[in-house]
Amino acid sequence: NDTKLKQYMENRSEFNRAENYYKTYELANSYPDYALLNRFVNSISILPEGNDYIICIPQVIPSSLRGISTLSMAVSGEYYDALLEKLYEMGPTGLVYSTNKNGADNFLILQALHFGGEEKKGGMVVIELDKTQIKNLLKSALGEDQGTAFLTDKNGNILYGYDQELGVIDNAHGTLTWETYVNEREKDDTRLIIKQLYTEYNGWSI
Repeated sequence: NDTKLKQYMENRSEFNRAENYYKTYELANSYPDYALLNRFVNSISILPEGNDYIICIPQVIPSSLRGISTLSMAVSGEYYDALLEKLYEMGPTGLVYSTNKNGADNFLILQALHFGGEEKKGGMVVIELDKTQIKNLLKSALGEDQGTAFLTDKNGNILYGYDQELGVIDNAHGTLTWETYVNEREKDDTRLIIKQLYTEYNGWSI
């Protein structure tokens, strides 16, 4: 639904090299710096397929090994290529657990770019989320109470969790549901109070 991005994607084949950089720079600077506005976001990158430049809002970076090495999510050029391939294979519901070049844990979420119809793909947007901030959110949700807070996908699989007694629950392979975790941790005679909040955007819940 981004009109500026759609127009850029539809017209970019007509740009010469100088225009390509200017138009990419113009697009990049039309967005707010989401990392400053949202503490959960480390970066948002727009990766037009086959383009000479990529956008890591608000920067424009050459899509060369040297340019890619400046991205926080790219530990190396080889890592970046493997990461993109993995994200493309997983599709828009995919989520990758990663560590950026600063050693910080993060989530990488993909949103495919479509223009001129769903069948016409032109790249992707990668959102890098800060796992430390997610942990702090889950921890604060518990307050001083004993218990466990989870971030789960639409199927109830744990993406991340915090247990007041055990600390972080990092379910990197996405095979453990919150219900299974609770059943394994709590005795049958324990009385539980469960509260759940959903997001309509992707079905995730806390």
